[in-house]
Amino acid sequence: MITLELLAAAATGTNKATSTAFHTVSVEEARASVKVKDGNKKPEVDGSQKLTVILGKHLLPLDCIKAGTTRVAVTADQVEGYTEALLGAVNDGLFDEAIAKAQELAKVQYEKAVANPRKRVAKVAAEDVEGLDLDDLEA
Repeated sequence: MITLELLAAAATGTNKATSTAFHTVSVEEARASVKVKDGNKKPEVDGSQKLTVILGKHLLPLDCIKAGTTRVAVTADQVEGYTEALLGAVNDGLFDEAIAKAQELAKVQYEKAVANPRKRVAKVAAEDVEGLDLDDLEA
């Protein structure tokens, strides 16, 4: 049986329609959206990771550290320290050029999506959607 609390919790989440796209803000503001993630497709057994610097869906090159690199290979014990160091480098402005390039690419992708409405999902007006009858869920 689905409880109302579970239903309410499942219905909440992030609303992408209200978030600001990183290509519309300054480089300094976009820095706050940069994340450091494990670049491995599957987690390694020993906990080691290949850290990547990500802005939205864009992988930022690590040219400011070493030309031609996109990942930093670290052991499980080094993950936290290297993550903090990479985010510190982002905040210090070392990735600003890469962020600006990612913003340009995202803007081009956005403009293509807007120009080609056939590939976009049609938005449905709220009044066109039937409401959920909570009484049906408790049965």
